[in-house]
Amino acid sequence: MSLAAGLALIAFSLLGFWWLGRQSPAEPADADSPAHVGQPAPDFALRDLVGNSVRLSNLRGQVVLVNLWATWCPPCLAEMPDLSALYLAHKDAGFIILGVDDQERKETVSEFLKRTPLPYPVLLDHDSRVSRDYGVSFLPMSILIDRRGVLRAMFPGQSNREKLEAEIKLLLAEK
Repeated sequence: MSLAAGLALIAFSLLGFWWLGRQSPAEPADADSPAHVGQPAPDFALRDLVGNSVRLSNLRGQVVLVNLWATWCPPCLAEMPDLSALYLAHKDAGFIILGVDDQERKETVSEFLKRTPLPYPVLLDHDSRVSRDYGVSFLPMSILIDRRGVLRAMFPGQSNREKLEAEIKLLLAEK
């Protein structure tokens, strides 16, 4: 009897996951659905550590890597040297990285950057809006946006430098 109940529970769980995950291709995505590769990247404006506002849409014409991170995240910290090297190698070709700190206090991020300076802009996302808009549920996450403002790739977890650099070079070659 308990085996039958267990199998029924599993079957209903799978049915529930299928039901929640289905979306008809004919249904347009609503404004609250996360971004998808091939769609325009959701715009955002965030402040840096000195209070300057940076708007994603103002960076059209450049290849942008949005890197969501936090000071408490070991994989985030581990990928920073590679991201810094990629930025320095390609910044003159029209490449920029926006390091978006997720939900930490300005003071925490400032203290961290005194110990671990980064060559690219770091922005503060106090309410995790960028993570929500892009459907990010864990850190780090790197989001690659082409010169036209289209979301081209998402790299969850600690980035692979070779794979990321190959994608960046392809996008920089596009005019």
